[in-house]
Amino acid sequence: CPLLGLAAHGHSVEIAKRNLERLVLLYLRPFERQGTLATEITGAGLHIEDEGAEMTVVVGDDSL
Repeated sequence: CPLLGLAAHGHSVEIAKRNLERLVLLYLRPFERQGTLATEITGAGLHIEDEGAEMTVVVGDDSL
């Protein structure tokens, strides 16, 4: 994820994407606790698609 400066690896592309998803969630968690999540998401060029019980972090045209 060049936009965030984060990378992940795995035995397959799918595993690498899942590892990156976990990394992004860990990256965002402190901002959620501080109450600044919306500001940080906007500032990083991200947005969240809320699908009921599941939220998706979207970077440009790629979802995480």
